[in-house]
Amino acid sequence: MLALVAGLTPVWPGENTTHALRPCLLALQPLRALINLAHLPSKSRRMSRFFSSICASSPSGKHSCKKLAVLKSRFFSYTVSPDSKQNAVVINILQMKTILHVIDTTGPGGAETIFIDLATRLPRDKYRPIVVIRGKGWVYEELCRRGIEPLFMEAKGSFNWQFLSGLVKLIRREGVDLIQSHLLGSNVYCSLAGLLTRTPVVATFHGVVDFGKKERMRGAKYAAINAGADCIVAVSDDLRKEIIESTSLKPEKIKLIYNGIKTEDYQHPRSRGLRDQYGWSDDEVVIGSLGNIRPAKGYDILLRAAALLEESPRSYRFVIAGQGKGSLYDGLMQLREELGLQDRVLFPGFMDDAAEFLSGLDLFLSTSISEGLPLSAIQAMVAGLPLVATRCGGYEELVSDGENGLLVDIGNSRAIADALDSLAADAGLQEKLAQQARKYAIETFDLGSMLAEYEKVYDVL
Repeated sequence: MLALVAGLTPVWPGENTTHALRPCLLALQPLRALINLAHLPSKSRRMSRFFSSICASSPSGKHSCKKLAVLKSRFFSYTVSPDSKQNAVVINILQMKTILHVIDTTGPGGAETIFIDLATRLPRDKYRPIVVIRGKGWVYEELCRRGIEPLFMEAKGSFNWQFLSGLVKLIRREGVDLIQSHLLGSNVYCSLAGLLTRTPVVATFHGVVDFGKKERMRGAKYAAINAGADCIVAVSDDLRKEIIESTSLKPEKIKLIYNGIKTEDYQHPRSRGLRDQYGWSDDEVVIGSLGNIRPAKGYDILLRAAALLEESPRSYRFVIAGQGKGSLYDGLMQLREELGLQDRVLFPGFMDDAAEFLSGLDLFLSTSISEGLPLSAIQAMVAGLPLVATRCGGYEELVSDGENGLLVDIGNSRAIADALDSLAADAGLQEKLAQQARKYAIETFDLGSMLAEYEKVYDVL
């Protein structure tokens, strides 16, 4: 039997080579092959399995290269590099971390986009993703488009023991090394699953909506997260402070990691797409909002601000891109009709190509009541759009009033209308705000920076 130890161990093709590695090493002749195990943790849970799979010599060739390839894809990755001094090639064997990614929701949104980016954009030679979602929808379609086939697990009811049991079984079956969860529900379930399986958990919160005072069993849910989560991620400093002030979650576990986007995807030239689609003239000011129709977005406030702008000598058109249905959507349609804005404010639904949508706007507007760190605003800033937003938490970390955008008070339709009208009338101010916004967003909220911060957390757990 061939003995492999941590460090560089010379292996020669020939009689003493294991049946598992011999075909691989014969291809390297006349060079010598050095197998480097230095990157494997000395107490790896899979070390004994790995050794027994590749080191046990068997006349029947039981341990074949096919078996080795399976281990490679599931638990290990290899790099091969030349070593001219020793006339050899070095095979570096690296252990991969299997990460389970879980989220509550299935539709489009900022949290969902970050969830998908973490599952699909981390290095595949370092991390093996397993993804669990509640059902089909936009998240499922986007994961499949990026080459990930998610698993479905339903979690209906106030507490679903079957869902928790399913997570525990999956973690044990797949040898999960770390769990990455998003939003309150999944953070609770995954913290409990991590506790039961002794698996590290990173729980990410995306907004204050997760900390509503009407939330049932708040204390029990926070206790579960405190017990099971090794790291609690807040996506903005305002959210971090809110968690500390309004919950019993342990401050020492909370880490700030800003959301990030692939900034090059949003640096498009201006487009006439919306104008051509709806027959709007170049003189009309096109203002857009990007986000699903939820109470926190304050779209009723937007409608009232749009009505006030009917007094302006300029002509305005508003486009609200986001998924909407139910009583809230119906109420907004009724309010729009009461204000006589049917041809002024459009609700075209979810826009799959956010970059193309933003390229057709003149100004970006957010009337939100609360936000974590709004991904749509970062996208708009990178797209070079002048921005008007409310002081609702996350925006204060994005926007310096008068420097790279304009801030107004929450719920003040008159202030919003006045800010939009003054900005539309001042081309110089638009240019200044847009340039500063783009520069700041590209420097601060790039996807690569976000992924690197999560990797730092993963690598110490």
